[in-house]
Amino acid sequence: MPVADGVPAALAPHLRTLLAAAESGRPARFHVVADSGCGKTLLLSQAAAALNGLGYLTLFVTASEPAYGADDTSGGLARLMADKAACRLLISAMGDDIARTRAFSPRAGRADRESTAGAADARAELRSRVEAARVTEAPGPLLGEAGTTIVVRNSTGVVVSGSGSIAPTADQTAQLMTDIDRMGDNLITALRGVPEHIPLAIVVDDVHTLRGTSVEPWLTRVLAGVSRAFVIRAARPAPGRGAVAERERVIRLTRMTAAECSAHAVSALVAVGWPSHRAERAAATVYEVTRGHPIAVVTCCEILAAADHGERDPATIRSLLTGADPHWGAAGAIATVRDHVDRSARALLGRPVELFDQLVVMRRCRLPLLAAVLREQGVLEEDAGRLHDWLTQRAFTTLFDDDPDEGWRLHDYLRENAERLLAAEEPSRHQQLHAAVERYYRGVLNFDDRAAYADGQRHEDPAWQRESLEWLHHAARLDRRDFPSVRNAMIRLFLDAFWWWDAEIPSTYCGELLAAYRALPARLDLEWVDWLADFRTSYVPGQGNQIPGRDVARWAEAGVALNKLCAKLELRRESDPTDPDLRRVHAITCFLRGDIAWYGSDGSDGSRTRAAAWYRACARTCTEPASHWIATWARWAEATLWVEADPAHARALAAGLQERVEEDGDRELLVYLITLYAELAWREGRPDDAFDLHTRAVLHAFVYQIRQELLRQAPSAYSHSVLRSTVARAEACFAAAGEAGLHDAVARAAARGRAYFAPYWLRRGLPPDHPHGFPPGPAPEDLGSTRTRYADDVQWVIDAMEGELGAPLEDPLRTSPPERGEGDDGTPTGRRPPP
Repeated sequence: MPVADGVPAALAPHLRTLLAAAESGRPARFHVVADSGCGKTLLLSQAAAALNGLGYLTLFVTASEPAYGADDTSGGLARLMADKAACRLLISAMGDDIARTRAFSPRAGRADRESTAGAADARAELRSRVEAARVTEAPGPLLGEAGTTIVVRNSTGVVVSGSGSIAPTADQTAQLMTDIDRMGDNLITALRGVPEHIPLAIVVDDVHTLRGTSVEPWLTRVLAGVSRAFVIRAARPAPGRGAVAERERVIRLTRMTAAECSAHAVSALVAVGWPSHRAERAAATVYEVTRGHPIAVVTCCEILAAADHGERDPATIRSLLTGADPHWGAAGAIATVRDHVDRSARALLGRPVELFDQLVVMRRCRLPLLAAVLREQGVLEEDAGRLHDWLTQRAFTTLFDDDPDEGWRLHDYLRENAERLLAAEEPSRHQQLHAAVERYYRGVLNFDDRAAYADGQRHEDPAWQRESLEWLHHAARLDRRDFPSVRNAMIRLFLDAFWWWDAEIPSTYCGELLAAYRALPARLDLEWVDWLADFRTSYVPGQGNQIPGRDVARWAEAGVALNKLCAKLELRRESDPTDPDLRRVHAITCFLRGDIAWYGSDGSDGSRTRAAAWYRACARTCTEPASHWIATWARWAEATLWVEADPAHARALAAGLQERVEEDGDRELLVYLITLYAELAWREGRPDDAFDLHTRAVLHAFVYQIRQELLRQAPSAYSHSVLRSTVARAEACFAAAGEAGLHDAVARAAARGRAYFAPYWLRRGLPPDHPHGFPPGPAPEDLGSTRTRYADDVQWVIDAMEGELGAPLEDPLRTSPPERGEGDDGTPTGRRPPP
């Protein structure tokens, strides 16, 4: 395959080497080594484009340094959390590349509808498998499972030994190391699943950012584990010789020779109208001041090309390129690039713009971000677009691998040196520039103009998580006096994510946030980070594990941490904050303090009353449309308090909740609301209704595996936990009925349950493996993927039982036997219906 036009002459031989190896179709390993600015990213970009042209499935990703803090007092825990986050980012980037690849497209002459659809399915399945490799959460022990003990009290209180929790620090460290290894194993397995007829290439830039971290050996193991892949990794030189993988060929990029520099400079200047003799003299000066450093050469040529073509002596040209400095790369050269960029921006827009320094603090530039920060200088969005288009064509900007959605950046060589100078010489201005970027990201992430409940799903979105970590990078560089409002937003982000996910099962994302918070500069007020971490460790996650009188010490520790946080923020139960971030923090902490007041108590009436007051304070705070769904949860939580002590009061509190839940689209709370109705029916002396309602709750929890906030989401450890706790509550009720002598009623309920779920078991062609016919939860291999047999079975149930899923919650079950019936033991006897 010929080398494309426009490839610098110095890189062309290396690109030919890579392509010759790729065209052979055999696996190969290359390590590109180059100083910053010597062309490694450009070489990788050209190679990736060529590999795509050869039909390779090319995964071109950029590594990034884990966000470590200067003062890690967690025994290395925060460091491992940051390492895990870096691994997850690499996996997400590979999934993004799979989504865009054309490697699965049918060959010419076979592009019929069926083959095109099959290719799309294969690509989607691979992406799903790769992205599922990020998932390491797993539900802990729950009601009635191995290692747990159920004690039934008055039909509704269930005591569980061995509840799920976050382990002590030493155990967390071991678990994180296991999680990182598991992600590597899962990714290797997924990539080995690429169809044999599709060649696979993995291209990784900036591997040097991982040196000294656990991510480096993790990535090395992944690359080695996909033995049939064509691999290129690129890094800056390591101290000493540096590690070279087995059978890896090394390509070293060096500075340009005088001849190469002259050829490039003369060509660039003559192309814009310079006479050749002047271009040759200028080229000699370019080599003299740059010493052949490639990024310096091309940037100097751009500066000269934008200047007038008049006669200049070498000293004048040198001054134009480096200021008063003898060589390019020092402060004078940075100043000349700044002048060039800002002068060009002024020429484009007809007005002054401080553009270069704003680019210096941006780690990734996309048009919405550029438009937002320039808007503060009065630049119109259309004009920002013109600047964006101009910048994307400059030699001193570079894309992130081959992902156009990730934007571009000022070349690392320029950005790193320029930001170091800016922070040292103008610290206040440096902070102000970061503040403009921080305001943009906070506006994108926060939260108040979003679509209420369903938008909480963003906490599970890898792209959204990346944006939140980018926000934290800029927030860490603000003036200390500006930090309190940002701190409030950080606390809100954590509590939003915690309440969305960790209140049921510990999540990776909350751990990543804590690691990122601990990486903030020590000059900032950070005591609240430890309080969040202590609260997360002490809170007992999972509806099935939250029982009054159990884990009292843990709940007390959670209360101490939350009390410290609220005291710091001056939040009391009667508070009515106007700041949107504090208002959300107040709502969530009121709910959580209600949990602490109830589950950390002995279940007394006084504790019930205190918890109810906190839940009411939460509901009272949620007056904005985007938080109404939180108020609905608070109403439900208050109602559950009174099921045993005052069922009539609980029934009154539950009035209207079904309509509110359906309006919010909250399918998880719908499951818990049906369970609440079941427990009320039991307390009201209607055991048959209670059994049927528990069975209906299990159906809704089963379809929740893929119908969560969106209509086709992957089963997760979270959805699995919801199903298991729902089944466990049903089983506890059946057990209580048996203890009460209602054996015949339980047997009738079991028969109704088997008939109710018979369509599912007929589809599977299996006898029910639960006495009441309850369907199973997802297996580990089903988590994180919508393209498994399990997910297809759940979707089939949604379609087959659509009427039942839409029925009023307290209506009798529709348990007409399926067409072919079932045996007396619940075994399907009919022909299996079509899938």
